[in-house]
Amino acid sequence: MGSRSHAIPKRDLHFDLSKVDLRNWHPRGQVTAHFFNVQSMLFPQGERFFIRSVRHYRERIQDLVLKEQVAGFIAQEAMHGREHDAYNAQLARIGYPVAWMEKWVERTLWFADKTMWPKDQLAMTVSLEHLTSIAAEDLLDDPRILEGADPEMQKLWRWHAIEETEHKAVAFDVYREVAGEGVAAWLRRCTIMLSVSFTMQLTIWLFLLVATIRSGSFFRLRDWGELFWGLWVTPGSYRRQFPRYWKYFSPRFHPWQADNYARVLEWQKALTPS
Repeated sequence: MGSRSHAIPKRDLHFDLSKVDLRNWHPRGQVTAHFFNVQSMLFPQGERFFIRSVRHYRERIQDLVLKEQVAGFIAQEAMHGREHDAYNAQLARIGYPVAWMEKWVERTLWFADKTMWPKDQLAMTVSLEHLTSIAAEDLLDDPRILEGADPEMQKLWRWHAIEETEHKAVAFDVYREVAGEGVAAWLRRCTIMLSVSFTMQLTIWLFLLVATIRSGSFFRLRDWGELFWGLWVTPGSYRRQFPRYWKYFSPRFHPWQADNYARVLEWQKALTPS
């Protein structure tokens, strides 16, 4: 299946988190709030890595629609980095070790920059974009994930999910154009996905342990139960994402095989009401 030809717009939105209780903004409790919060630590450095890896091949792209989509991808990722920088600054104000967490991410990506070929870095971006897009798909599909949460946080995470969905195939299509669709290209992206998946989950859960210890919520057993119930039972985000994750390993995989663009149109009306 080929990609969609829709436009990928730049939305210059700002989110005011100065009045949000970032320790307790989610109705499932503080541990769930921290689970979302620590993922913000991954984004500023990660988005810049994505931009670098795709931009490296921009001049080799022949498809004019894809060229336009790459421009939109870069613009959206730049906005994500800016807004998550602001988010992380607010987390630093409540005691998060933001400098340490961001340095951890920076060093991981520095190692990738220094030791991986550009096509491997692009395959790493493709892998991470798939992980974020299936999480975004789940968030847009099921309002229960953010139901009852602080309105500004709902708006921020849904905005990010909308844009991750809009551009979910851009890095994949660039990779397909420069690496081809043969066995070697398939093996590269699958092998790198396994490594990326392990590293990303390790980082999230390490950061979550640190955040809950620093905030004094580590021993809130009910809150931990709420998090795991939410991930695996109801709404069951991890449980539902798992089959979507494995589809990536098919040689015939394409991100738009799961065509949820209608969700983008539905939620962007709620994001920017007329």
